[in-house]
Amino acid sequence: LKLFAEQARFSREILRLRNDVPIQLDMNACKLTTNENKEIKKLFKELGFSSLLADIVSTAKTEETNYCLIDTIEKLNDFIERLKQQKKFAIDLETTSTTPLNAQIVGISFSWQPKFAYYIPLMTPEGIEHLDINTVLSTIRPILEDANIKKIGQNIKYDLLVLKNNNIQLRGIAFDTMIASYLLNPAKRNHNLDDIAFEYLSYKTIPISELIGSGKEQFTMDQVDVNKVCQYACQDADISFRLAEALELRLNNEGLWHLFQEIETPLIYVLADMEWNGFLIDTHVLKEMSDLLTNKLKQLENDIYINAGHEFNINSPKQLGEILFKKLELPMTRRTKTGLSTDANVLATLAWHHSLPKLVLEYRKLTKLKNTYIDALPEMVNQWTGRIHTSFNQTVTATGRLSSSGPNLQNIPIRTDIGRQIRRAFIPTEKDTVFLSADYSQIELRILAHFSDDKALVSAFQQDKDIHSAVASDIYNTPINNVTAEMRRNAKAINFGIIYGLSEFGLSRDTGLPLEEARRFIESYYNHYQGVKRFRDSAIDMARLHGYVKTLFNRKRLIPEINSDNKKRRNLAERIAINTIIQGTAADLIKVAMNNIHKKLINGKYEARMLLQIHDELLFEVKENKLESLRSMIQDEMIQAVKLNVPIKVNIKTGKNWMETE
Repeated sequence: LKLFAEQARFSREILRLRNDVPIQLDMNACKLTTNENKEIKKLFKELGFSSLLADIVSTAKTEETNYCLIDTIEKLNDFIERLKQQKKFAIDLETTSTTPLNAQIVGISFSWQPKFAYYIPLMTPEGIEHLDINTVLSTIRPILEDANIKKIGQNIKYDLLVLKNNNIQLRGIAFDTMIASYLLNPAKRNHNLDDIAFEYLSYKTIPISELIGSGKEQFTMDQVDVNKVCQYACQDADISFRLAEALELRLNNEGLWHLFQEIETPLIYVLADMEWNGFLIDTHVLKEMSDLLTNKLKQLENDIYINAGHEFNINSPKQLGEILFKKLELPMTRRTKTGLSTDANVLATLAWHHSLPKLVLEYRKLTKLKNTYIDALPEMVNQWTGRIHTSFNQTVTATGRLSSSGPNLQNIPIRTDIGRQIRRAFIPTEKDTVFLSADYSQIELRILAHFSDDKALVSAFQQDKDIHSAVASDIYNTPINNVTAEMRRNAKAINFGIIYGLSEFGLSRDTGLPLEEARRFIESYYNHYQGVKRFRDSAIDMARLHGYVKTLFNRKRLIPEINSDNKKRRNLAERIAINTIIQGTAADLIKVAMNNIHKKLINGKYEARMLLQIHDELLFEVKENKLESLRSMIQDEMIQAVKLNVPIKVNIKTGKNWMETE
């Protein structure tokens, strides 16, 4: 201590906070000006300083806003007079449920000027007075149904359906902020209002959990203090209105305005009608299937136990892995964080060595079908309509495809007998109505032919050849009449594999071809179809140059990993680039067709309604006496949706249940 005492004193001195230095400091001069605050927000956003940005963004607590509660007839009348004068406004509903057909309206908020908004409560906690719902809805109905007044919203399809359930047809939808955000960055995981407001306005919204809680303690909005709901609801309408202006500018700058205005926005009405229509199901068919599957699964369990040598928990990856890799000594393939993988790909590979993996795959498949559809669908029938109503998600997939949820009706397997039998339970509403299915034939390959402009591929489609047989004929150098089923199957694998970036390893796995033969097969394909190779190379080069790819309709997808130093990531990015151009164009094309068909259906001439979209297929319900006229109209609209340099072909089938239309 004595030896280093001076160093200790020096260290203490340089660390001491000096409060005796004579400094003249004007604290007010240290405050950020509005312009400086904007610059710092911009810098933090560029640098990805999300946590720091969150500390300086605007919030409902820091901004001066003018949010008004409409709780008297006098206020309502004054508000309606102002609303009538607006050319556009944002609207947002507060409800009791996220399921639109089950939701009751708690209140409605409006905004047509930044930082100004109005909230009309229609349900409040017990003892708190509010305006009569019928009085309010009848008063605002003419304005909401006026197509000349533009409506703005966040996920406005939800509001459209809730209002429709209250006998109001919301017309004039001009801007959905959720869809705009999605088009600007389709790979982004969330497009909820909280995230969009933070990203584009540097605004931190009031989280809904502050009002209704979360988890088991969550309650509904009608139980919340009306003044708190007013602030929350007005904020949503206000921020939606502000976002519309900011996002419209970006859509125009990115060349996405036409896609947004002419395809995605009209599609809101199409999807809302499809969700509203719903499906009638025969629960007796599903009950019979459930009983059959129960017996089938019991038999599979016994077979699995016999092959394993003893009983075990089939649903436990750990126990299954011990049997496969320790007891049966099957080849170890891929590891996960918790041990050796027993996923579907691993089991499919192991099935070549032992019968147990194949039995487990079958057990998993049937269990999933039983739990996800056969037993679940009857529980999902809406108590008010007696029908199943799926939700079509417009802002989920990165390629522009629609997805379906609650239940997912796009994912019912079609290649298995049990999957087809599930579709048998979906039936028309009346005895004199039937289903009509219209399916684009090989649309992604036709789009590939269009983009690549490959002479051989284009010629095959123009001559209406079987494309898989034509490709097999070229690759195997044999007349098309001599192409065998195996040759065609291999050609089909590479035709679709090209779109998804299939490697020689993937082709070998899918076809059973030896690896070297699979490599030669791919080389032969590109030698015969050099236009396809040029298209792939050009698309990847463009992605590397610009950082994104575009569909035929100008839909963009950012490909951030395209220039990655990691070869695996870079290869994946290249596959994503090609797939997005092809699959995204197909998604846009069928959306155009849906919009055009919907316009013709709403006049009632065809006595038909659109029920479902399964990527390249549309399903309709139609009166039998209108079947032929509907068939002709749908064929024309789907073919004429876009002009390609190869013919577009549509296959149409009909049936008394969904299965019969396959």
